[in-house]
Amino acid sequence: MTYPILITVRDRNQAYHCRHNGTAASSTSNPGAAAQRLADKLFGEGTHLVRMVRDCRSGQDGQWAIEPAAVVAAQNTTSVRITEAEDGHYYLDVRRKAGLAFRADSRHSSLDAALERARVVLSKEAAL
Repeated sequence: MTYPILITVRDRNQAYHCRHNGTAASSTSNPGAAAQRLADKLFGEGTHLVRMVRDCRSGQDGQWAIEPAAVVAAQNTTSVRITEAEDGHYYLDVRRKAGLAFRADSRHSSLDAALERARVVLSKEAAL
């Protein structure tokens, strides 16, 4: 497979949507999350990273690139951030220099479960 894989992210109906080879993903939070969800569906969680090529602005489609994590791992630093949203839920973001690598929140599971998922992703990254 030739990398990067370029995907189009569309802002439609108050959500960001993207598709590649019949596999679709979406997010109501941001286009990067939609692109990362698509990468995770296509290749498995934490194995590929996304980076913005062109942002979704003023109704125009955005473009994102999907690349294997091993290709960009040497260029990236990793950080973990926990934030509390206005709705009282907590969001856990694992970020790399190239963009969002992993996001979990307490709406779908406990914060402890989200931290455990982040630990698994970070341990996979350390093994690369």
